[in-house]
Amino acid sequence: MTSITLTQHRHYSRRAYQQTPHPYQHMTTTTDPVILVPAYQSISEPTARLLADATSCGFRVLEGRGCSNIALARNLLLERLSQLPHTPCYVWWIDSDIVASVTQLIEMQEELDAIDDAARTTGTGPTMLSARYVSRMVHGAPAWRALAPEERLSTGQIICDHVGLGCAVAYGYHVLQAWHAAPPLDPASGVSRAPCWDGPAGGEWYSEDRAYCRHWRQEIGGVVALSEQSVGHLMQVAAYPQPQPTQ
Repeated sequence: MTSITLTQHRHYSRRAYQQTPHPYQHMTTTTDPVILVPAYQSISEPTARLLADATSCGFRVLEGRGCSNIALARNLLLERLSQLPHTPCYVWWIDSDIVASVTQLIEMQEELDAIDDAARTTGTGPTMLSARYVSRMVHGAPAWRALAPEERLSTGQIICDHVGLGCAVAYGYHVLQAWHAAPPLDPASGVSRAPCWDGPAGGEWYSEDRAYCRHWRQEIGGVVALSEQSVGHLMQVAAYPQPQPTQ
């Protein structure tokens, strides 16, 4: 594995800390990125290798095991994130069936930094950046949908209506800001807020990752953007194989 240092990366978004304070403003910051893995069933071998490599490079991993519902698993992980004594510089969503390298994660963090630098002059909202991969729901289809007509950030990334959360990153401050803006839940659910959910909204059915993107855009004025990085998605082959031609 290539040796990588995180010391050159900023602790947090400079622009974020110039915004209106919220209840997490008092939290100290850390250079250690946090990876949230909603592994409610199991973790694939390639993803386990990625997480092991990331841990050796200074990433912290929080897994959401023992939960049969991925929307609940994501919300439980956000609950755990909100209880940390510090704000991670970067927060990642990594699904348990993603094939990627630590180098790609580092490059996406640098890409997010470049977007944030440009946003200080363009006024772009908090950005969540997703890698490109194929959806497991429809074979061959991308796990994102661009705005129509297509729009791009000043740094070139395509702006999306939604992306899959299989491999996505945002500044920790903004993730906590989005968590705080989420609607309260019944305490019986095990979490206090719910930015991820499965269900209808506005006449459409929202999966938990699409709902999170909708929440990100509408509640904190954020932007969902697409990185040039491409990663693998094992479930595309394992659970949804190509249909065989009929004889």
